[in-house]
Amino acid sequence: MTDQEKLAQAADLLRLQSAKIRELRAEVARLNRVIENSCDALTILQRIYSDPRNPPSLTMKAAGAAIGFERSTRPSVTVSAGASLYDMLEERKRLEQAKQVIDVTPKPGPAA
Repeated sequence: MTDQEKLAQAADLLRLQSAKIRELRAEVARLNRVIENSCDALTILQRIYSDPRNPPSLTMKAAGAAIGFERSTRPSVTVSAGASLYDMLEERKRLEQAKQVIDVTPKPGPAA
């Protein structure tokens, strides 16, 4: 192996090692953000859909997954077709009143 080939091989190896070091530094920075709680699932989704370099399909998928956490939804009320709240309260009141029936049977008293 010539000196030129050795230098080229060493340069390639140096490039690979430098790329790996950059990759590992990025991973360390990401893990530090996770530890500091500044990088949660919603933050990641926001970063994905905000990055104009991402394809539209990925942007839409991330936005769709995040919207439930970014915007509050209106409360949904399910009404039974059979009775309204007013009807149920009135029925409850009627049942409570039915329990309080006045006893009108004559009680034996002193004989006259």
